[in-house]
Amino acid sequence: CIASGTKVALFNRLRSQTVSTRYLHVEGVDDDESEGEEFTVRDGYIHYGQTVKLVCSVTGMALPRLATPCPKEPNKEMINDGASWTIISTDKAEYTFYEGMGPVLAPVTPVPVVESLQLNGGGDVAMLELTGQNFTPNLRVWFGDVEAETMYRCGESMLCVVPDISAFREGWRWVRQPVQVPVTLVRNDGIIYSTSLTFTYTPEPGPRPHCSAAGAVLQASSSQVPPNESNTNSEGSYTNVSTNSTNVTSSTATVVS
Repeated sequence: CIASGTKVALFNRLRSQTVSTRYLHVEGVDDDESEGEEFTVRDGYIHYGQTVKLVCSVTGMALPRLATPCPKEPNKEMINDGASWTIISTDKAEYTFYEGMGPVLAPVTPVPVVESLQLNGGGDVAMLELTGQNFTPNLRVWFGDVEAETMYRCGESMLCVVPDISAFREGWRWVRQPVQVPVTLVRNDGIIYSTSLTFTYTPEPGPRPHCSAAGAVLQASSSQVPPNESNTNSEGSYTNVSTNSTNVTSSTATVVS
């Protein structure tokens, strides 16, 4: 179904040939020309038999009538092959990235997408599991402007150690008040991939004992991680995939989106 007022893609195949597909675009249309009749826009879905007006979403120009009444059969209309177009509904996905260290030669695609976060453990052993798509070994997880120890599992899963609160609040030995930081992915050549997810440190009752268990887990797994790969290109914007809302709590932290 195609709703009135939505964006569509139009393509034309003369005599049903798949090798001669053409896509419609508007160029050099006289916008001052009278359309000869009023056109009333209606809400809802488009049905067979209805009059449809095609308007370029960039220039705002409208195409003239493409069908004319048949002189021999008034209840029919004539149209040539060049004006016969297939209309389909469209969708888009946008991705944002930033070249933190300047332009790179490698393409930025495929863009990694974080779909959900899962907090495991607490205190010094708090670890965050990221689930999504297009993960690679040369990605690192950042909490705000602090890089986290990261372990690559597979293209759909990564694990990282939650940085200590002292990395964001100097002199703090425990979380005294909520602190929220954005979660981003940074490639080893400086490409920064933003996500819609944030991590929130929640208040603790007092100082916690230091434990390096999380670091030991990463060190034990680092030998199984394949060497860094190079993949990803210039600054720009591609558009989402939407991310699922995530809300995970523990005694020390909360993950929200």
